[in-house]
Amino acid sequence: MPQTAAIDPGANTHTVPVFFCYEAKEADEVFLAGDFTDWYPIVMLKGWDGLWTVTMFVTHGRHEYKFLVDGQWECRAGHDHSYRDHNWPSPNTYGSLNQVLYVD
Repeated sequence: MPQTAAIDPGANTHTVPVFFCYEAKEADEVFLAGDFTDWYPIVMLKGWDGLWTVTMFVTHGRHEYKFLVDGQWECRAGHDHSYRDHNWPSPNTYGSLNQVLYVD
């Protein structure tokens, strides 16, 4: 079940805000899921320009994530460039790919 982002910067002092975005003008719904959400889909908000966004507080280190776009899992870069993103996906146990994010 999709959830809204519970952003509490005081909950963990070792987290940093990461802005995620996904361009999908025709999409009806977009969610973000990753190891930092325990793979629960988090609702993203659609802007007038078709850009879906959400800010998450993420711990330092390596993370994997995906977008859920109109019920279909998508693997594509989609966070701000202040974090290292090697732009290559990582295979997962389901036979598909996850995007990789490194937070320094």
